[in-house]
Amino acid sequence: MQIKNYFQQMSEIYKHLQDDESKKLFEARIAYLIEIDKSRYISRLGEIYQDWYCAEDLKEEFKHRKFNNIIIFGCGYLGMMLKGQLEAMGYKVFVIITIKETLMA
Repeated sequence: MQIKNYFQQMSEIYKHLQDDESKKLFEARIAYLIEIDKSRYISRLGEIYQDWYCAEDLKEEFKHRKFNNIIIFGCGYLGMMLKGQLEAMGYKVFVIITIKETLMA
């Protein structure tokens, strides 16, 4: 795939993100892929999230969303557990993991 296609796909994904939190998370993940600086990535995530949710809390949060599709970035062991819980609640979940996370799971 040509680099131009990657930029177009990233732009399309970004346009479909529903809120500022999702957009900031997407930006943080792209920055991490370019910089490979874990401490900066974690710092960016800390700026984004004030609260963390369990699957039941997310169920209430998602009542206000217009789509039932969820993307989990950096899905390690706990992310895979969350994926299973969300799927059991009727959501379609897509996970994006790195090779390192695959080996750890």
